[in-house]
Amino acid sequence: MVALTRSREDLARAGAGLSRSRLRPPAQPSRRVQERGECRRRADPHGCASRALRRPDARGAACAAAIGCTDARGARRDRVRSRGDRRDGCRQVRRSGAMIDFSIPEETRLLVDTVRRFVETEVQPLEDVVEQTATVPADALAVTKAKAQKLGLYAMNMPADVGGGGLSCVEHCLVEEEFGRTSDALIRRVFGQVYPMLMACKGDQVERYLKPTVKGDKICAMAITEPGAGSDAASISTTAHLDGDEWVLNGTKHFISDGDIADYIILMALTDKDKRARGGITLFLVDRDTPGFKVARTQPMMGHRGYGHAELSFEDCRIPKAAVLGEVGGGFKLIMQSVLQIRLAHIGARAVGMAQRALEMMRKHAGERRQFGQLIGEFQMVQKLIADSATEIFGVKMMVMNAAWDIDQGKDARDKVSMIKVAASEMQGRVVDRAIQVFGGMGFSKDLPLERMYRDARVTRIYDGTSEIHRMLVARSTIKNGLQL
Repeated sequence: MVALTRSREDLARAGAGLSRSRLRPPAQPSRRVQERGECRRRADPHGCASRALRRPDARGAACAAAIGCTDARGARRDRVRSRGDRRDGCRQVRRSGAMIDFSIPEETRLLVDTVRRFVETEVQPLEDVVEQTATVPADALAVTKAKAQKLGLYAMNMPADVGGGGLSCVEHCLVEEEFGRTSDALIRRVFGQVYPMLMACKGDQVERYLKPTVKGDKICAMAITEPGAGSDAASISTTAHLDGDEWVLNGTKHFISDGDIADYIILMALTDKDKRARGGITLFLVDRDTPGFKVARTQPMMGHRGYGHAELSFEDCRIPKAAVLGEVGGGFKLIMQSVLQIRLAHIGARAVGMAQRALEMMRKHAGERRQFGQLIGEFQMVQKLIADSATEIFGVKMMVMNAAWDIDQGKDARDKVSMIKVAASEMQGRVVDRAIQVFGGMGFSKDLPLERMYRDARVTRIYDGTSEIHRMLVARSTIKNGLQL
């Protein structure tokens, strides 16, 4: 059985092997970058700067103690002045204990490079057939998924002790950014769609649901949305009441991704109509073949082809009393705790990845296409489209990284994630739209992936809370508490 719990060091070595065998080796930093890094090391010989993309470790704590910092992140407020070697052209550097280092650790960079090359060489070639047939071909999927699992690229968001990749939130978002360069259907099938609330499994649920899903042997669907409950998830009407040793489920869910093929679903149902979100909503694990549970239909969509969006019905569907995920009445809280990182990674980080792919296509085309005797990249209006796109991508990526770092530190990032949900989803649509404009008629045709990306991008302003809802949440919090950054 493929070892999915390999360390990131093993994964880095595997990625290096992949690069040597089929893929380009990771780009080496330029001499200028190396010299700048050496300058920084000389300017700060103790290396005690706070590292936004590195988790605190024993070495950081030892360094902090050695020079009198109060913690590993250098929270001491008085300034530390270090003088670089002027003979090497390094300018005098003034640093404080709160200086932020945005560099990415080498093993994380190798992981990201490996995922990027895997997406480009193994996954993107499947996009056309998925788009044409609205299915992921089983034979090709089996081969590609096996390769991903062998490299440890499956269920990377889950803890290592249950077979996942054990990534931090920052690392998870960096990986999801690379996933964003391909279609959602292929991401789900090749790399796994494993919901973190499954960590609430207990007893027999661990072996029956959690571990098989992390290993890729089972597919799980999340059933929250209803015809009468979209962004307002607490207004669901699907009910569950206890009858002896069984829960009885009644209601309808729709727009359930993978609901047509899932081996089981995580169902959100009302167990106390008076309490609702404050202790009246519970999560249940429901097997596909349970009597009273059926897939009513699949719902055709504008985009996101290759996987189903199903309407599910429950009519006196009986499940065991032990089928509760988490605690009775704790479902809404569990969902809210889990959805934060999902929203940040699946919408924020993936939007950055898709937009970067569109920008890369745009810039290459602008440097090759000639009209009126010159490259179109020399036209200022085309330059504006490219410059605006690059600027917006950078801004959203920094937002994502900042919120991910907050989550890794145990901070409340709800407001930031709502801001990112709005900014990322709308940025993604604008950048892809600009790319289509730069390509003209070819951008509108199905010969390029841009028209598919345009359709896929549109829904990100709707699901996981509409832009309007998240703007409302941000405004309410800002009015009450001020802007908390």
